[in-house]
Amino acid sequence: MASETGNTALDVIIPEVWQKKIVAAIYDGGKVINRVDNVSGEVSRMGDILHLPNFPTLTVNDVTAGTGAVVNQTVTPTENNLTVDKWKEITMALVDKASKQAHSDIVSDFYNGAGDLLRQQMDADVLALATSANFTAQTAQGDGSQPLDEDALAGAIGEMMESKFAEALDQAGRATFFLHAGEWRNLKKIGAFTHANLLGSAKASADKRALPDFYGVSTVLHTQVLVTAGVRYNLLALKEALAIAIQSNPDILELPRADLARRFNINCLYGVRRRIDRGCLMLSRDV
Repeated sequence: MASETGNTALDVIIPEVWQKKIVAAIYDGGKVINRVDNVSGEVSRMGDILHLPNFPTLTVNDVTAGTGAVVNQTVTPTENNLTVDKWKEITMALVDKASKQAHSDIVSDFYNGAGDLLRQQMDADVLALATSANFTAQTAQGDGSQPLDEDALAGAIGEMMESKFAEALDQAGRATFFLHAGEWRNLKKIGAFTHANLLGSAKASADKRALPDFYGVSTVLHTQVLVTAGVRYNLLALKEALAIAIQSNPDILELPRADLARRFNINCLYGVRRRIDRGCLMLSRDV
């Protein structure tokens, strides 16, 4: 149709500033994707495969005093392949009359908010990797029949320490508790954690919902923590345990008109993967 807007005009219609805002919204607000291994590289199409090598754990051995003999350890790195298999999009149809009568720039609002929506979806897909099949090296805390409590949190820390990750837990930004947002009410009841513990000082903030860390480990409360069969799969994980690869610049388009409406679209490629088993699940009842 003569009234259709083709791709040849997109450079004029779609301001480059929106591209920057969308990318900023994805990364700056990312509660989860900024706390896992970002291996984006050159993601350009569906089916791209990124190879994620994992170096094996070595042991310390005694040198034979009489001969000076040592123990040769064969290094055989393993790898996981991350496949870019997710193509997500958001499309808005804007009726001409609504556009004329609006008190704000609806198109700008759409693109400004689209980045947040994409980031929330990416967070959800990463957190969906927190399954019993993906994390078996450390014993899961709880059986999913009770609310999350202090014993589960301490137990997860203990499991990671027994797996020789104590030093990693002390490194800023290396480990994170990913907890279901609904656990906030349970965690606030733990007597060991006063507002001073939670906020850093008794008057650190008027926002009593803040939970910066437990036992010095950063904490993220998120509504998209995996829930299956009435069980919340909370997770304590090192950064390298989970990985994400994201298309560097999401596609921003104005699609052909549909009757008396303009259509705007943003779409993005990405993939997620459990990279290495360096996490401990904490199972709690979903209420």
